[in-house]
Amino acid sequence: MKANEFDVVHLSGCCTKKRENGEKYLCPKIAKIAKQLEDMGIEIVNGTHH
Repeated sequence: MKANEFDVVHLSGCCTKKRENGEKYLCPKIAKIAKQLEDMGIEIVNGTHH
């Protein structure tokens, strides 16, 4: 993605899951990908512009 000059990736609310108590958390697979992107220098923004 960095080769394509992406600077920021927005993670939509659909990337989250809910625990039984209603607490939201980022899907573990998405969290791993987000970490890899951050390590490449790409900013991660939770949520979209809605």
